[in-house]
Amino acid sequence: MAVRIHPPVCAVKQLARSGLSQSEFSLGWALARGSGTIEHSRPCTMGEFEFRRYHNNFERSKIFVDLGNPMRKFACSIIVVFGILLGAGVGRTAEDPAKAFRLDSVNGLELVNGRAEVGEYRGRQAVRLVSLPGHESPRDSILAILSGADFKDGVIEVEVAGAPRPGAPDDARGFIGIAFRVQPSGSRYECVYLRPSNGRAEDQLQRNHSTQYVSEPDYPWFRLRKEHPGEYESYVDLEPGAWTKVKVVVAGIKARLYVHGAAQPALVVNDLRLGEARGQVALWAQWNTDSHFANLAIRN
Repeated sequence: MAVRIHPPVCAVKQLARSGLSQSEFSLGWALARGSGTIEHSRPCTMGEFEFRRYHNNFERSKIFVDLGNPMRKFACSIIVVFGILLGAGVGRTAEDPAKAFRLDSVNGLELVNGRAEVGEYRGRQAVRLVSLPGHESPRDSILAILSGADFKDGVIEVEVAGAPRPGAPDDARGFIGIAFRVQPSGSRYECVYLRPSNGRAEDQLQRNHSTQYVSEPDYPWFRLRKEHPGEYESYVDLEPGAWTKVKVVVAGIKARLYVHGAAQPALVVNDLRLGEARGQVALWAQWNTDSHFANLAIRN
Protein backbone atom coordinates (compact mmCIF):
# COMPACT_ATOMS: atom_id res chain seq x y z
CA MET A 1 0.00 0.00 0.00
CA ALA A 2 1.27 3.48 -0.79
CA VAL A 3 -0.19 6.74 0.44
CA ARG A 4 1.06 10.09 -0.82
CA ILE A 5 0.61 12.92 1.66
CA HIS A 6 0.75 16.56 0.63
CA PRO A 7 1.32 18.63 3.76
CA PRO A 8 0.53 20.68 5.67
CA VAL A 9 -3.21 21.43 5.41
CA CYS A 10 -4.54 18.02 4.38
CA ALA A 11 -1.95 15.89 6.14
CA VAL A 12 -4.13 14.87 9.09
CA LYS A 13 -7.05 13.83 6.92
CA GLN A 14 -4.87 11.92 4.50
CA LEU A 15 -3.07 10.10 7.27
CA ALA A 16 -6.33 9.26 9.00
CA ARG A 17 -7.75 7.78 5.82
CA SER A 18 -4.64 5.72 5.14
CA GLY A 19 -5.32 3.14 7.86
CA LEU A 20 -2.12 3.78 9.80
CA SER A 21 -1.75 2.77 13.43
CA GLN A 22 -1.48 5.46 16.09
CA SER A 23 2.31 5.19 16.17
CA GLU A 24 2.50 5.30 12.41
CA PHE A 25 0.14 8.26 12.41
CA SER A 26 2.40 10.14 14.83
CA LEU A 27 5.44 9.52 12.71
CA GLY A 28 3.67 10.51 9.52
CA TRP A 29 2.25 13.68 11.04
CA ALA A 30 5.64 14.72 12.36
CA LEU A 31 7.19 14.33 8.95
CA ALA A 32 4.21 15.92 7.23
CA ARG A 33 4.68 19.14 9.15
CA GLY A 34 7.49 20.02 6.76
CA SER A 35 7.03 21.01 3.17
CA GLY A 36 7.19 18.65 0.24
CA THR A 37 5.60 15.24 -0.17
CA ILE A 38 5.72 12.19 2.06
CA GLU A 39 5.24 8.72 0.69
CA HIS A 40 4.30 5.87 3.03
CA SER A 41 4.42 2.22 2.10
CA ARG A 42 4.25 -1.11 3.96
CA PRO A 43 5.96 -3.64 1.72
CA CYS A 44 5.79 -6.62 4.13
CA THR A 45 3.80 -8.06 7.04
CA MET A 46 6.45 -7.51 9.71
CA GLY A 47 5.11 -4.07 10.58
CA GLU A 48 7.99 -2.50 8.76
CA PHE A 49 7.07 0.55 6.81
CA GLU A 50 8.78 3.33 4.97
CA PHE A 51 8.45 7.08 4.90
CA ARG A 52 10.04 9.08 2.15
CA ARG A 53 10.08 12.82 2.35
CA TYR A 54 10.41 14.83 -0.83
CA HIS A 55 11.14 18.49 -1.27
CA ASN A 56 11.45 20.20 -4.66
CA ASN A 57 11.61 16.77 -6.29
CA PHE A 58 14.68 15.73 -4.30
CA GLU A 59 14.44 12.90 -1.77
CA ARG A 60 15.42 14.29 1.62
CA SER A 61 14.99 11.27 3.86
CA LYS A 62 14.10 7.58 3.72
CA ILE A 63 13.17 5.95 7.04
CA PHE A 64 12.39 2.30 7.82
CA VAL A 65 10.79 1.39 11.14
CA ASP A 66 9.55 -1.95 12.49
CA LEU A 67 6.93 -1.16 15.13
CA GLY A 68 6.79 -4.78 16.29
CA ASN A 69 9.98 -4.40 18.30
CA PRO A 70 10.13 -2.28 21.52
CA MET A 71 13.52 -0.87 20.65
CA ARG A 72 12.26 0.16 17.28
CA LYS A 73 9.28 1.83 18.89
CA PHE A 74 11.81 3.91 20.79
CA ALA A 75 13.60 4.57 17.51
CA CYS A 76 10.29 5.66 16.07
CA SER A 77 9.91 8.34 18.74
CA ILE A 78 13.40 9.59 17.92
CA ILE A 79 12.46 9.73 14.25
CA VAL A 80 9.34 11.72 15.14
CA VAL A 81 11.54 14.36 16.73
CA PHE A 82 13.81 14.22 13.69
CA GLY A 83 10.80 14.71 11.45
CA ILE A 84 9.67 17.77 13.35
CA LEU A 85 13.12 19.34 13.13
CA LEU A 86 13.35 18.46 9.45
CA GLY A 87 9.95 19.97 8.79
CA ALA A 88 10.84 23.15 10.63
CA GLY A 89 14.15 23.47 8.81
CA VAL A 90 15.10 22.94 5.22
CA GLY A 91 11.64 22.23 3.91
CA ARG A 92 10.06 25.30 5.43
CA THR A 93 12.30 27.86 3.80
CA ALA A 94 11.35 26.96 0.25
CA GLU A 95 7.67 27.58 0.95
CA ASP A 96 8.09 30.98 2.57
CA PRO A 97 5.37 33.15 1.05
CA ALA A 98 6.41 35.73 -1.49
CA LYS A 99 6.37 39.34 -0.37
CA ALA A 100 4.32 41.26 -2.89
CA PHE A 101 4.90 44.87 -3.93
CA ARG A 102 1.98 46.07 -6.05
CA LEU A 103 3.91 49.14 -7.19
CA ASP A 104 0.81 51.30 -7.09
CA SER A 105 2.53 53.86 -4.87
CA VAL A 106 5.96 55.47 -4.57
CA ASN A 107 5.93 55.06 -0.80
CA GLY A 108 8.84 52.97 0.43
CA LEU A 109 11.04 53.69 -2.59
CA GLU A 110 14.48 55.21 -2.10
CA LEU A 111 15.33 56.96 -5.36
CA VAL A 112 18.86 57.31 -6.73
CA ASN A 113 19.46 59.64 -9.73
CA GLY A 114 15.77 59.88 -10.49
CA ARG A 115 12.17 60.28 -9.39
CA ALA A 116 9.20 57.93 -9.50
CA GLU A 117 5.59 58.43 -10.43
CA VAL A 118 2.57 56.14 -10.52
CA GLY A 119 0.10 55.80 -13.36
CA GLU A 120 -1.61 53.35 -15.68
CA TYR A 121 0.37 51.88 -18.54
CA ARG A 122 -1.12 49.36 -20.98
CA GLY A 123 -3.79 48.23 -18.54
CA ARG A 124 -1.63 48.02 -15.39
CA GLN A 125 -0.94 50.33 -12.47
CA ALA A 126 2.79 50.86 -12.61
CA VAL A 127 5.73 52.79 -11.27
CA ARG A 128 7.54 54.87 -13.87
CA LEU A 129 11.14 56.02 -13.33
CA VAL A 130 12.34 59.38 -14.66
CA SER A 131 15.94 60.64 -14.52
CA LEU A 132 16.87 63.85 -12.73
CA PRO A 133 18.56 66.71 -14.57
CA GLY A 134 22.33 66.32 -14.51
CA HIS A 135 22.16 62.51 -14.56
CA GLU A 136 22.15 61.94 -18.29
CA SER A 137 25.56 60.47 -19.07
CA PRO A 138 26.09 56.99 -20.60
CA ARG A 139 26.93 55.59 -17.13
CA ASP A 140 23.89 57.09 -15.40
CA SER A 141 21.09 54.82 -14.32
CA ILE A 142 18.11 55.18 -12.00
CA LEU A 143 17.52 53.02 -8.94
CA ALA A 144 14.33 52.73 -6.91
CA ILE A 145 15.38 50.76 -3.83
CA LEU A 146 12.55 48.97 -2.03
CA SER A 147 12.51 49.35 1.73
CA GLY A 148 11.96 46.12 3.64
CA ALA A 149 13.37 44.00 0.82
CA ASP A 150 16.42 42.51 2.54
CA PHE A 151 17.73 39.94 0.08
CA LYS A 152 20.57 37.47 -0.34
CA ASP A 153 19.23 34.32 -2.04
CA GLY A 154 15.80 33.75 -3.50
CA VAL A 155 13.47 34.62 -6.36
CA ILE A 156 12.47 38.04 -7.71
CA GLU A 157 9.57 38.30 -10.15
CA VAL A 158 8.32 41.45 -11.84
CA GLU A 159 6.69 42.75 -14.99
CA VAL A 160 8.64 45.41 -16.88
CA ALA A 161 8.04 47.55 -19.95
CA GLY A 162 10.92 49.53 -21.40
CA ALA A 163 11.62 51.48 -24.55
CA PRO A 164 13.87 54.40 -25.51
CA ARG A 165 12.16 57.57 -24.35
CA PRO A 166 11.34 60.32 -26.87
CA GLY A 167 14.45 62.28 -27.76
CA ALA A 168 16.83 59.54 -26.56
CA PRO A 169 20.14 59.06 -28.39
CA ASP A 170 20.17 56.77 -31.41
CA ASP A 171 22.04 54.07 -29.51
CA ALA A 172 19.45 53.90 -26.71
CA ARG A 173 17.93 50.44 -26.32
CA GLY A 174 15.43 50.87 -23.47
CA PHE A 175 17.59 49.26 -20.77
CA ILE A 176 15.38 48.05 -17.92
CA GLY A 177 15.82 45.43 -15.20
CA ILE A 178 16.25 44.47 -11.57
CA ALA A 179 19.13 45.21 -9.22
CA PHE A 180 19.72 42.97 -6.21
CA ARG A 181 22.06 42.77 -3.24
CA VAL A 182 22.05 46.56 -3.44
CA GLN A 183 24.39 48.22 -0.96
CA PRO A 184 23.47 51.45 0.90
CA SER A 185 22.44 54.32 -1.39
CA GLY A 186 23.05 52.12 -4.42
CA SER A 187 26.83 52.36 -4.05
CA ARG A 188 27.29 48.77 -5.30
CA TYR A 189 24.89 46.22 -6.71
CA GLU A 190 24.33 43.25 -8.99
CA CYS A 191 21.93 43.75 -11.89
CA VAL A 192 20.34 41.88 -14.78
CA TYR A 193 18.50 43.83 -17.41
CA LEU A 194 16.90 43.76 -20.84
CA ARG A 195 17.63 45.75 -23.99
CA PRO A 196 14.15 45.59 -25.59
CA SER A 197 15.13 47.29 -28.85
CA ASN A 198 17.70 44.57 -29.54
CA GLY A 199 15.25 41.67 -29.34
CA ARG A 200 14.02 41.94 -32.91
CA ALA A 201 16.89 43.77 -34.55
CA GLU A 202 17.85 42.81 -38.10
CA ASP A 203 21.48 42.38 -37.04
CA GLN A 204 22.09 39.05 -35.29
CA LEU A 205 25.00 40.34 -33.22
CA GLN A 206 22.74 43.08 -31.86
CA ARG A 207 20.08 40.50 -31.02
CA ASN A 208 22.69 38.60 -29.03
CA HIS A 209 22.90 41.61 -26.72
CA SER A 210 19.25 41.46 -25.61
CA THR A 211 19.99 40.55 -21.96
CA GLN A 212 22.86 41.68 -19.77
CA TYR A 213 24.43 41.12 -16.36
CA VAL A 214 26.49 43.86 -14.70
CA SER A 215 27.98 44.46 -11.27
CA GLU A 216 28.21 48.17 -10.63
CA PRO A 217 30.37 50.11 -10.38
CA ASP A 218 33.35 47.83 -11.04
CA TYR A 219 31.99 45.62 -13.83
CA PRO A 220 29.88 47.65 -16.27
CA TRP A 221 28.66 46.06 -19.47
CA PHE A 222 31.50 47.36 -21.66
CA ARG A 223 34.18 45.93 -19.37
CA LEU A 224 32.50 42.53 -19.21
CA ARG A 225 31.98 42.48 -22.98
CA LYS A 226 35.64 43.33 -23.59
CA GLU A 227 37.08 40.87 -21.07
CA HIS A 228 34.48 38.08 -21.49
CA PRO A 229 32.79 38.54 -24.89
CA GLY A 230 29.38 36.90 -25.09
CA GLU A 231 29.51 35.44 -21.58
CA TYR A 232 27.31 37.89 -19.69
CA GLU A 233 24.68 38.67 -22.34
CA SER A 234 22.37 36.68 -24.56
CA TYR A 235 19.44 36.73 -26.95
CA VAL A 236 15.78 36.65 -25.99
CA ASP A 237 12.77 37.80 -27.99
CA LEU A 238 11.67 41.25 -26.79
CA GLU A 239 9.30 43.96 -27.94
CA PRO A 240 9.98 47.56 -26.92
CA GLY A 241 7.29 49.00 -24.66
CA ALA A 242 5.48 45.67 -24.16
CA TRP A 243 4.88 44.17 -20.73
CA THR A 244 7.47 41.45 -20.15
CA LYS A 245 7.57 38.94 -17.30
CA VAL A 246 10.97 38.65 -15.69
CA LYS A 247 12.18 36.25 -13.00
CA VAL A 248 15.61 36.32 -11.36
CA VAL A 249 16.72 33.32 -9.29
CA VAL A 250 19.75 33.92 -7.06
CA ALA A 251 21.67 31.29 -5.07
CA GLY A 252 25.13 31.93 -3.70
CA ILE A 253 27.27 33.31 -6.50
CA LYS A 254 24.89 32.17 -9.24
CA ALA A 255 21.96 33.92 -10.88
CA ARG A 256 19.48 32.86 -13.54
CA LEU A 257 17.31 35.19 -15.63
CA TYR A 258 14.01 33.84 -16.95
CA VAL A 259 11.89 35.83 -19.42
CA HIS A 260 8.28 35.39 -20.58
CA GLY A 261 7.67 32.59 -18.05
CA ALA A 262 10.07 30.27 -19.85
CA ALA A 263 11.13 27.04 -18.16
CA GLN A 264 14.77 27.60 -19.13
CA PRO A 265 16.84 30.68 -18.33
CA ALA A 266 17.74 33.19 -21.01
CA LEU A 267 20.90 34.15 -19.13
CA VAL A 268 23.09 32.16 -16.72
CA VAL A 269 25.62 33.86 -14.45
CA ASN A 270 27.90 31.59 -12.44
CA ASP A 271 30.17 34.13 -10.76
CA LEU A 272 28.35 37.11 -9.28
CA ARG A 273 31.07 39.68 -8.72
CA LEU A 274 29.93 40.80 -5.25
CA GLY A 275 30.20 37.24 -4.01
CA GLU A 276 27.59 36.08 -1.50
CA ALA A 277 26.63 39.58 -0.44
CA ARG A 278 23.35 40.66 1.15
CA GLY A 279 21.47 43.81 0.30
CA GLN A 280 18.26 45.33 -1.00
CA VAL A 281 16.25 44.90 -4.21
CA ALA A 282 15.73 47.80 -6.61
CA LEU A 283 13.96 48.69 -9.81
CA TRP A 284 16.59 49.69 -12.37
CA ALA A 285 16.57 51.61 -15.65
CA GLN A 286 18.98 53.61 -17.74
CA TRP A 287 18.37 57.35 -17.74
CA ASN A 288 17.11 57.41 -21.35
CA THR A 289 14.54 54.64 -20.91
CA ASP A 290 10.79 55.11 -20.71
CA SER A 291 10.48 52.51 -17.94
CA HIS A 292 7.47 50.96 -16.19
CA PHE A 293 7.34 48.31 -13.44
CA ALA A 294 4.38 46.34 -12.05
CA ASN A 295 3.56 43.37 -9.82
CA LEU A 296 6.85 42.77 -8.04
CA ALA A 297 7.21 39.75 -5.73
CA ILE A 298 10.22 38.63 -3.70
CA ARG A 299 10.67 35.21 -2.13
CA ASN A 300 13.71 34.69 0.10
